[in-house]
Amino acid sequence: MTYSLGFATYTYVSAALYALMEIEIEGRYGWCKKLPTFTIQSGPFKNFTFYHLIMTAIVFLTNMYPLCLLQFGGNSLSSSSYVTNLMVNIFNLTLWFGVEDFLWFVLNPYYTLKRYKRDQIPWHSWEPWPFGIAAHNYFSFALMLFCYQQTHDIIMIYSLIASAFYTCIVIQAAPLYHRFYLLQERHDALQSETTQSETTQSETTPSETTQSETTQSETVYRNTASYLTQYD
Repeated sequence: MTYSLGFATYTYVSAALYALMEIEIEGRYGWCKKLPTFTIQSGPFKNFTFYHLIMTAIVFLTNMYPLCLLQFGGNSLSSSSYVTNLMVNIFNLTLWFGVEDFLWFVLNPYYTLKRYKRDQIPWHSWEPWPFGIAAHNYFSFALMLFCYQQTHDIIMIYSLIASAFYTCIVIQAAPLYHRFYLLQERHDALQSETTQSETTQSETTPSETTQSETTQSETVYRNTASYLTQYD
């Protein structure tokens, strides 16, 4: 198995889409703060949620599938080929997690690149942040360089450069998604408030209903206005 820019691009797009999916699920509450999932309180996976463990297992099995297919699908690999394929899969898996984690912050309108800071991200605050970058990113980069050192596949280096280029494009395009997300969120919230007001209208006086609708609308507006103004 050899690495390719096409394979790296496929991995990048997959990770970016997964980051968007998690933003749609979690919103402003990162690390599954508001989701009904169990948080591990002790052991090597302390503070991880069951969601993260299952997600990691699915991504791991998906990315390692080509290696398993080659090794156990009737095409036994030599020891050297096995090591090469293993390094390719580890490189690709590390790239996927690195891209997905970083783009979650870049694309999330409640964080963005400006809030990619240690004091703004409690679930990463436990680790060092050399030069303003979380330590796990340095570990991921070192692991990918190790994979390159074991295979001497120059395409891996080109893939890192291409991924950096793709990330620059995503950073520039991110405000478009931020604005779309916040406008849709405000629209949905106002629609929900209107529905609730209509169901309770018969139980309140006209003056109370008007005052309630005004207060609810103002609350929704304040929740998103500060974020939307930066894109005007």
